[in-house]
Amino acid sequence: MLRSLLLLALALPLLPTTARAQEGGWSEVFDPAERLGRRRMRQGLTKLVHGLTPGDPALGAAPRWVLLEQALVRFERARRVLPDDPELAYYTAYALTRWERPARDGDTEHRADEAIEQWRRVRALDPAFFPDRVAYELAMLHMRRQEFAEARAEYEAALRSALPPTVALEDRFYMPAATERALAFLFSGLDRANVHGNLAEVTMLTGDLRAAIEHYEAAIEQTEDPFTRALAQWGLALALDRSGDRDAALEVATRALRADPIDPNDPRFATLHRRHGAMSVLHLDFVFFEPIYELHAYEALGHEATARMDGAADRPGLERALRSWRLFLAEGGTSSRFASVARRHLARLEAELGVAGEAVSPAPSGRGLLR
Repeated sequence: MLRSLLLLALALPLLPTTARAQEGGWSEVFDPAERLGRRRMRQGLTKLVHGLTPGDPALGAAPRWVLLEQALVRFERARRVLPDDPELAYYTAYALTRWERPARDGDTEHRADEAIEQWRRVRALDPAFFPDRVAYELAMLHMRRQEFAEARAEYEAALRSALPPTVALEDRFYMPAATERALAFLFSGLDRANVHGNLAEVTMLTGDLRAAIEHYEAAIEQTEDPFTRALAQWGLALALDRSGDRDAALEVATRALRADPIDPNDPRFATLHRRHGAMSVLHLDFVFFEPIYELHAYEALGHEATARMDGAADRPGLERALRSWRLFLAEGGTSSRFASVARRHLARLEAELGVAGEAVSPAPSGRGLLR
């Protein structure tokens, strides 16, 4: 599973001064075209920040994609005056990455191709302009497209270039102080533990289980955030399972279950916890799976760990584990490099429960199907 850039504790790093602004000096003040471009960029940035934290559409607030579309229109107008400004390209890439809207066929539209092109443009315009964040965003986009080798290379680049987050925010007077934290979010320092966890996930999907285990262990060691630790423990458990160490996998999964960071008494998570219990962390909004069917492998491991937690084999728990492995294969896992691992679990649990096997057909499409 991967964590998107919804940060639980936000650091406020130094906002950059672009190379163009440094070289232009007073031109930003005296050149009418320059002033117009900067004003349009500020207007777009305001829309972008509002789009990152939209209001409730039921109360009349504009949907996120509408606000981001408005930001992109203003960025395009600014680009006519500031064609080579890396800061403007950065904002444009960020808006394109977060842009999504419901499609007529019930799916979700994204603008990943444009976003990837724009992040690469940021890198081309100024390789020193937040290279860790550029690499991280590219990695996330490649993961969405299931381009695992490319994602792995970008996550590794993000780790190489990541700097410790700072706590200062340069005063650019872009917007009121009330929205300053939302602006700072665009430049927040990367959480290295989170990068290790995401890199571990894509490394596992490319088949390098040893490296995946090392990165998951690094994520656990380097974080104090309970959500990051729990997600890394789940990933480590699955990587151990796929490497053939089922006992160690169940032991780590049990630790993840017992250290579940979701408070069932918190009204924000009450419904989530009723549905998923101690595996609720796998279903948080900022956690996603590529391919989608990977979620069933985590849940299968969690159900079995729960069933065997007290030394006995709880039959209902094992039946839930069996069902999850069947869903893994039925919803696309037959094309996974770990399909044979899933089939072995299937045969083992069917034998232990004394139930007949069920035929498993591939999913109708390359992507897993949502339940």
